[in-house]
This record gives sequence, C-alpha cells and structure tokens, in this order.
Amino acid sequence: MGYKFMHVGVPTTKVQPHEIYVEKMKLYKTEVVSDFNIEYLRFQDGTPFPEIMHVNPHVAYEVSSIDDAAKGAQVIFEKTDIGSAFICFIVRDNVIYELYQPK
Repeated sequence: MGYKFMHVGVPTTKVQPHEIYVEKMKLYKTEVVSDFNIEYLRFQDGTPFPEIMHVNPHVAYEVSSIDDAAKGAQVIFEKTDIGSAFICFIVRDNVIYELYQPK
C-alpha cells in the first residue's frame, strides 16, 4: 500500500485569510497554503474532533485503504464519508495522522 503525503494540519485560534467554514465538522479551514503544504484548522464548539487535535498538528496522507492503514493504530476519529472521500484520524508513535481515501 502506498502513502502519498498531502499536508500538515496546524490547529490555530486565529482567523486565517481565506478560511472556509465546514458546517458538518464545525471548523474553519484553509486550503493548503505555502510550499510546505500547511492547512490551518480553527475548531468551533461542538466539533466532532477530539481535543487532542485542537492543540496538536497532524500529518495527512492519501491511502488506498483506510482500513489497512489504520490497523494497529489508536483511532481518534472514526472513518467518515466527506463526499468525495473518506477520512479517519489515528495516533501512531505519538503522531496524529489523517488518512484520506478517495472514492
């Protein structure tokens, strides 16, 4: 199985230029910015994402199978359908990873 690096998600409490609100997830996010592939996330009350994600960055990878990639890891955000893909967040070796599986 291949892993394709996508971005680093950085939580913030500051309003970011060009952020968009994602109602279903109750957060503001930016498109990936800079040559370093940074995505800023500003979580709102009622977000389904756990507190650990509000204060720690994550590394996102596109994977061919979330189920395979998540084996043996601590799942902190269950596999969720976001329309064009599925996402899941895990912790492995004290690092938060976003797993992104296109449909």
